[in-house]
Amino acid sequence: MIKLTLSFFSLVLIFFITTTAYVVTKNDHYPPPTVKPSTETETERRDIDLARVVQEYSNQGDQVTSSVVDNQSGKWLAEKLKSLGYLPEMQSWTFNNQTKDESFVKVGFRTIEGFPLYNSQSTGDTPITGVLGISNGPIWLVTMKSDVHHFMGDRTGIDAAIAAGAKAIVAITDADETGLALPVIQAGVTYAIPIVLVGSENKAELEAAAATQAKVVIISQIQNAKASAMNIVAKHTGSDPSLSPLLVVTPRSAWMAAAAERGSGIATWLSVAAAVKSKGTKRDIRFAAFSGHEWDFIGFKNFVADNPAIVNNVYMWVQIGANVGAAPAPDLMVQSSSPALELMVKSRLASLPKRTSLGHITYKVHSDPSEITGASRVVHELGGQFYGLVGLSNPCFHLPCDIAPQRISESALVGFTDFVTELTFELADSPSASTSPPSIK
Repeated sequence: MIKLTLSFFSLVLIFFITTTAYVVTKNDHYPPPTVKPSTETETERRDIDLARVVQEYSNQGDQVTSSVVDNQSGKWLAEKLKSLGYLPEMQSWTFNNQTKDESFVKVGFRTIEGFPLYNSQSTGDTPITGVLGISNGPIWLVTMKSDVHHFMGDRTGIDAAIAAGAKAIVAITDADETGLALPVIQAGVTYAIPIVLVGSENKAELEAAAATQAKVVIISQIQNAKASAMNIVAKHTGSDPSLSPLLVVTPRSAWMAAAAERGSGIATWLSVAAAVKSKGTKRDIRFAAFSGHEWDFIGFKNFVADNPAIVNNVYMWVQIGANVGAAPAPDLMVQSSSPALELMVKSRLASLPKRTSLGHITYKVHSDPSEITGASRVVHELGGQFYGLVGLSNPCFHLPCDIAPQRISESALVGFTDFVTELTFELADSPSASTSPPSIK
């Protein structure tokens, strides 16, 4: 009888384990992250699993504005907010999109795949043939710095080639890692000749061809069409409606899978939203995540245009930028709109237990708009007060190698998220009804 009872309970236990395993696997929309979960108490208390959010975002694919992936990712992000108790809006907008068709450089019998520099001239079906030269000839070979410090690309060589009367340009993108690093598109800047971008792995071959004045064939085809994309916006209602709202914003689109560049910021943004929903604040807080980032921040600009009542009354912008969870530890730049704000953020970072996980921190107070990088310039032009938080180190920035878990430092992401969460509550509970800087405690 005892043997039969043990056998029965063994069968029940096996059935329970296998059924549970099936249910967990069946309900997982994305593969589980391979990042080991942190044992830190702070992380265990989170409503958001930072590493998992980054992994899910990275698994989705290239997050190009208005692409299928971008639109599906927007819906995924909205569902995340719903699960936290928010009622997210998907605010759509349209723009004049450009997409790549054929783009290559043919040297002898070898074809090197490339990518057109958007807003340059398309060749259509008619190739351009000519001698390739280094800073000379009908087709110029130039190098374009495209790392995290040159996110729009250093276009000095391109400008020189056009001024010299070149028919076309082959631009080798020069980033920290090998590959084709696409720059942010500059709004309003157009080029009257075709420009093909190629990866740095082709540098030696193309320079050798240019040294012998080899003849090359270029095709650079660009398709133009109207397209739509969306911003994801949600509102937390605070306890004191007399106070102006706080905005916590982040980009959500990118040329590549962008795990460290974009995914880490989205994970922080969601974690802050979860903490706010759980604890509450005095001020209203608007959370917004923008597509169109690689199109000269067009999604951000559309949010400003579509939400004048919010923008004109905002107390402060907290902008979560690129690379905030990049491995091994991101050097962080904190941009702020006044010395008082800089002093406050310095005191917060100095007391942060995981401060050392963030790498070197650079502080900048901006009065000259030409010094302001990224979307913070849009806020500056509005006359708004802001913190712009961006990581300055990511070897795979704008490159295909920016994937999770390889390019993510979970300890850095945890430390950064703790800092932004503390900063958000500090600002959201500030008693000032005006848009003057909060008092420094």
